[in-house]
Amino acid sequence: TPATLRNSMLSWRDSGLLSMVDERILMLNDPAPSEVALGLKHGFEVLLPSDIQKRIGSQMPKQVKREVLTIGAAFAAACAVSKSTHVLFL
Repeated sequence: TPATLRNSMLSWRDSGLLSMVDERILMLNDPAPSEVALGLKHGFEVLLPSDIQKRIGSQMPKQVKREVLTIGAAFAAACAVSKSTHVLFL
């Protein structure tokens, strides 16, 4: 939910975790506008499955439905677009 995402991002910010990373990617499945806004507010590059598809082409896992990936496929897709060698999923 947007409230859960907000609380998580505040926790990551307040603990200093967000200041330790070089890259922030928020891959959202069929998001609410407020979820996109939260990601942008906290300095994340917000990506939908269609955005990732444009970047990785044939590496893209199959979508369950429009703009929705399973959790494993979402992790794989986010890794495929990341420039970092080490990734922390939250």
